[in-house]
Amino acid sequence: MVEATPARGPRRSGESVRGIVNTPSRDDALTMVLRTSADMNIGDLVLYDGTLYVLRGVEPMSVDERQAELEDTVTGERLRVPYAEVEEPPPPAPRV
Repeated sequence: MVEATPARGPRRSGESVRGIVNTPSRDDALTMVLRTSADMNIGDLVLYDGTLYVLRGVEPMSVDERQAELEDTVTGERLRVPYAEVEEPPPPAPRV
């Protein structure tokens, strides 16, 4: 008699099954890169030149002098700026 083994959920990246390595999807890899970039993620509010913007895109880390695409929170205008000059905004002041 053969016993059934319980089904497993999706395998994690890098885990192998019978010699086949489960590699991360393109979206997972992009997410990993973005999360290591000073914890700024696409859609986050960021500061550039003293103004708040929404981070809409970032060039890959392999690009020299990478650029970020920002969207103005008021006008919706998009602009490309040096990624090195984009900052996380300070945390909001505590309410009293």
